[in-house]
Amino acid sequence: MTRQYKKQDPVERFLKHTEAVDGCLLWTGQLRKGVGSFMDCYWSHSCRRWAWINIAKRDLRDNQVLVMSCGSATCVDTDHMEAIKKGSQRSYYKQ
Repeated sequence: MTRQYKKQDPVERFLKHTEAVDGCLLWTGQLRKGVGSFMDCYWSHSCRRWAWINIAKRDLRDNQVLVMSCGSATCVDTDHMEAIKKGSQRSYYKQ
């Protein structure tokens, strides 16, 4: 007898690992080197990058990084994210 697994929506599974606190959506799932990590299709992804691409449906080029306007290390709220050119994050945080 083969076991039947119910395929869960990846966005729903992602959101199960979050908690709303003080206007942020904080990642409560696995951390790797202080960064949230999310498994999707046998691959581990940065949870912020995954949320940006799969929840917000926005593009992220190879020469871009995500910065957080709230400054929280574990926030995954796409409204708090901004994609900027790699190397310019130092000037972003000096503003």
